[in-house]
Amino acid sequence: MPGEFIQIRRRWSGEDAGLEDYIDEKITVDAYTESEIALGWYYYLEDHLSFPFQAYIRTAHLEHPEMYSLVTVHRMAGTDRCAYRQMWVLGEPSTCSKRLFHFALSDIQQVKAGEQTIEALTNWKYWVRD
Repeated sequence: MPGEFIQIRRRWSGEDAGLEDYIDEKITVDAYTESEIALGWYYYLEDHLSFPFQAYIRTAHLEHPEMYSLVTVHRMAGTDRCAYRQMWVLGEPSTCSKRLFHFALSDIQQVKAGEQTIEALTNWKYWVRD
């Protein structure tokens, strides 16, 4: 596992045609409904995220909207928890060992993980971008 945290890209200046094609041809291929697209993303992420990995995840509170927590991410949440443009993972916060909590994949800001995990998270963030 790499030794430092890497920022996951969150902003794009426009469309990335190559990435759009990759998503269409590899992740959401033959998916027509929101449910089918969600399952395509779910199985892509499950296959491409190398668990466990560490991440800083936005865990905003009313008093601290830009609060981040160090979490060891263990696995994808169940398919029943995930939906179109909303994927969840189960992770263990550094302050609460042996207890797993749900975290939105989109709230991951930085990771200490391999290239495949970083690429999959970047692809997801691109797809759900504002």
